[in-house]
Amino acid sequence: MTSFDKRTVPAATVAVFALVGVACSPPLMRGPLSLQTFLPDPDGSAPADPDEYRLHLPPNCAAGDPRPLILAFHGAFSSPEEMAEESSLDALADREGLIVVYPRGSGFLGLLQHWNSGHCCGPANEGDVDDVAFTHRVMAAVDRRAPVDWSRVYIVGMSNGAMMVHRVASEMSDVVAAAAAISGTVGGSPAEGEQVWRITSPSRPVPMLLMHGDADQVVPWDGGIDPIGSKGRTFLSVAESVDFWRSANGTFAEPRTDSLRRQRITRSQWQGAEPASEVVLYRVAEWPHAWPGGKYTRDLPSDDAMAGFEAVEEVWSFLSRHSHRPAHRDPGTMPDTLTPCGPVPVESFHSHDLLGVRTPPRTSQDG
Repeated sequence: MTSFDKRTVPAATVAVFALVGVACSPPLMRGPLSLQTFLPDPDGSAPADPDEYRLHLPPNCAAGDPRPLILAFHGAFSSPEEMAEESSLDALADREGLIVVYPRGSGFLGLLQHWNSGHCCGPANEGDVDDVAFTHRVMAAVDRRAPVDWSRVYIVGMSNGAMMVHRVASEMSDVVAAAAAISGTVGGSPAEGEQVWRITSPSRPVPMLLMHGDADQVVPWDGGIDPIGSKGRTFLSVAESVDFWRSANGTFAEPRTDSLRRQRITRSQWQGAEPASEVVLYRVAEWPHAWPGGKYTRDLPSDDAMAGFEAVEEVWSFLSRHSHRPAHRDPGTMPDTLTPCGPVPVESFHSHDLLGVRTPPRTSQDG
């Protein structure tokens, strides 16, 4: 039987799925979040199911060897698998010894997946899905499978996933050591004329990297109405997003600015008194609504300044210089139920990628 993500969706949608015989579990109960135990959530919900995320474990890690964790949020109408392909985070993880988990947004029959970032997008937003609590559940699931260094938890996202990054960074700031948002801003309105929603101030400074193309025709650089949408959805601008994080982090000095890729990229860095106050903006000239790297830059002509550019390298350079110890969790502590890193047991999943779909046990020929 086909299943879909086990989070709140509009009542009409639930009815449709019931009529066609698609099973769903009760909606996630909303409640306060805490990192004190992770297992279970304070609201009594269990860790996320394997089909709700894709987990990539690096080679040669083991219980007792805590590793940094990156949560990577895909964009609207996308998937964990597509996010992994576009971002090149798996290759980075293998090289740097990182754990990467790709949560899966709410969707229909595994399609049209979105996040409720507060003002966007799709059924997740319309149904007021609690994707912040879901993020907590994903962390709880990873906590049972891998040795996480909880002082080095990072979040990365693209488009609707970047909007989710802004929200998680603001609402789970005691957990997030640093964040990177690609092509997404801090708020907007679901339709023209409706009240503008924006994220709330975090309880502590969160280092934030923003990267955005100034030719973006989905989330415009200057904000305003979504040029391709049908409901008059609006987005706050990149400048408003930078100003939000500068204010939240207490960073008011003038930026240090330089350029990359033959002036195609302008990088502005604001730094306050504390390392956690850092805010960095990459303005990519003449770049559309796409991840700046992977397949989008790999095949560009050699004379194009963006040929071969990999955003993931800039992102990791930024994330890796930040750490934060959560108030209720020592880095590297693990529950007794932990499944160690390293070769995945034959009764579990193929390779180091937990794709969310159980596969037949490997035979001895599988290696």
